[in-house]
Amino acid sequence: MKLWQLSSLLRWGGYSIGHPSRDRPDWTHFEQWFLRIEQLVDSQDREKLDAELPDEFVRVVLTSVDIPFRVDHEGWVRGANRSDSKSECLSALEAFERFGGEILEDALEKGVSHTKLFPTTIADGSK
Repeated sequence: MKLWQLSSLLRWGGYSIGHPSRDRPDWTHFEQWFLRIEQLVDSQDREKLDAELPDEFVRVVLTSVDIPFRVDHEGWVRGANRSDSKSECLSALEAFERFGGEILEDALEKGVSHTKLFPTTIADGSK
């Protein structure tokens, strides 16, 4: 997941990055970049904005994010609310583990995103 994608996801849900570098000093620079995200966007610092974040860093951040996603039987991923019982509901962390960060950011930004990793099925589960 890229820095700008995680920032967008967190901003959408009103979350902050927290302090993931507390236990991992090698992540301090990522945390610093998030603190300066508006400056990075204003200056279009693509080196930092497009930096691929370590998956473990993203996992640590997403453990405190309560943005649910739903996945339908055709692989469409959308933001959801917890009362949605028509589709499988996943936490942001579970959705990241399954589909990666780009799908999550697209689903929130565009309203829906499709994952080609998800097999196309019909309602009864057959292919």
